[in-house]
Amino acid sequence: MRTEKELMLAGEMYNPVNPELVKGCNDARRKVSIYNETLEDEGEKRTKLLKVYWVQLGKTSIWSQISDLIMVITPM
Repeated sequence: MRTEKELMLAGEMYNPVNPELVKGCNDARRKVSIYNETLEDEGEKRTKLLKVYWVQLGKTSIWSQISDLIMVITPM
């Protein structure tokens, strides 16, 4: 049986309040909020944050993570 995340990524019906999806959404929102709180002239801080986030992504591309986030934030 496929996970709710696998169903979501496949464009199929899924449970948007699944604990794994909710946690992923909350984590992503927290990271976006932290990054967005930086100022335009805080380039070094922004770069450090992005490097930390990139390492946390592992081998998964950032674009698939962004896609996952968009799908979790706007459940079908």
